[in-house]
Amino acid sequence: MEIRNIIYLPLLLSIFLSSVATAAIDDNASVVNLRISCLDGDGSTLNNCFTGMTTLQNWVDNVRPNPNDVLSIEIGPGTWNTPFTCNSGRNITLRGSGRENTIINTTGPALLLFSDCNINVQDIKIVGTLNAITVTGGGVGVTTWTNVDVEGLGYGWSEGCSAGNQSKHFWFSSRIRTKTAFGLARSYSTCSENWFFGSEITTIATESNTEAVALVMAGSETHVYGSVVRAISEPGVTLEPASASGAKTVKGMVTVAAYDSEIHIHGTGIDLISAEPNDVIALLAADPASMVHTNASSFSLSTGQGGKITRIKNDYNADVSSPFMWKQSEEPPTNFVSQNGADMIVETKCDSTGCHPIPTQNETHLLIYNDSCNYADHGPWFDVVTGKCRGQN
Repeated sequence: MEIRNIIYLPLLLSIFLSSVATAAIDDNASVVNLRISCLDGDGSTLNNCFTGMTTLQNWVDNVRPNPNDVLSIEIGPGTWNTPFTCNSGRNITLRGSGRENTIINTTGPALLLFSDCNINVQDIKIVGTLNAITVTGGGVGVTTWTNVDVEGLGYGWSEGCSAGNQSKHFWFSSRIRTKTAFGLARSYSTCSENWFFGSEITTIATESNTEAVALVMAGSETHVYGSVVRAISEPGVTLEPASASGAKTVKGMVTVAAYDSEIHIHGTGIDLISAEPNDVIALLAADPASMVHTNASSFSLSTGQGGKITRIKNDYNADVSSPFMWKQSEEPPTNFVSQNGADMIVETKCDSTGCHPIPTQNETHLLIYNDSCNYADHGPWFDVVTGKCRGQN
């Protein structure tokens, strides 16, 4: 028995060393790995495994005989400080080990996508300085994002498109969060077709005199369902009054801005929260060609005392459908702007003569937003019961 062990030991060792020596990259592989270490659990080396993003990128673009064939890249736990580029015509899946475990964190864009690439990204956190994800070039591409965190300074998602762009982007259970850098914060700026399901889009103003916009749409079609869209400014941050120019430039704090775009937001929370008295806008239709529909969505709107809240900014008679019922109140908001007929509130301290000054009776009156009503700062409300503007004698 002992003699056999002596005979077989060199043979087993030879087989083991042979398996290590032959571990290699198959140029035609359809699945490859990116790992901190390519050693597997039994001490052998994984085939088709890379330990650096640069080496992997070179193999994807320059070594594979058919670089546009479908490729799945499995990324292990760890932080990668080199960006990944999806070049023209590529069909790639990036699958991480969980968005708290697999992180691409770079000083520039963490992902650079040419818009005629097709990419599927799952279970990864993407962190970039200025832009976290940049989409550039024209053409047709489809991207899908599942359980992905995106964190950026300046832009979370920045997209430049050529005429006739038909790119499509699908987001599931993902988060895009941006803070201000270089006077700018835009979580998602796009000119494509976009679909969000159960996701979060948030921009946070952390510096004064900045632009803070959650969604900026230019020539796009966007659908948001069962999600949350938020624009927030931190204490001490003072912003320019919210506005938009014909040059597709937004200033101040805005949740959604539409230029020649179609936007549908349903079953979604739309937040606009400023600690300081900033003049802010929730929905901005910046030209007559835009459509903004936010039916069956909720709004949480607040600004510091002296600031002005505009729920709907529609100076171009665009197609904006955003009905909203405010919480019942003894004193409805007065420093407030919307679109005629779009807002209602029930005032709970009224009598047959009206609701202001507040009488002792608990009669309830339905008020409807009307911008021609503003008697002695009683607010832009038409009292359905009295048939007059609130505060009108």
